[in-house]
Amino acid sequence: GMDDMTTSLPVLSQTFRIFPNPAQNWLQLEIPYNAISNVRVYSITGEELFSRKVDLKDSLDRINVQHFKVGVYFLEIQSKEGMIFREKFIKAK
Repeated sequence: GMDDMTTSLPVLSQTFRIFPNPAQNWLQLEIPYNAISNVRVYSITGEELFSRKVDLKDSLDRINVQHFKVGVYFLEIQSKEGMIFREKFIKAK
């Protein structure tokens, strides 16, 4: 029923997809919003470039990366249980 909505990390990693990778203008997200509380993007040096709280009413299906410098970045999602899942992506020219 509705009580077993807890999502374990393996389930998250199966249902979590970002594309295209490398990205030029937009990074598309496919994530289970019922299980997610936060989406962040930060650079390889740890600088946070994007942060947003999300839920089913305020889902986020893409991030504008147009103005990011070419390089490696991390997309981080945090589950409602506080688990963190990171995915690396490349910003292309």
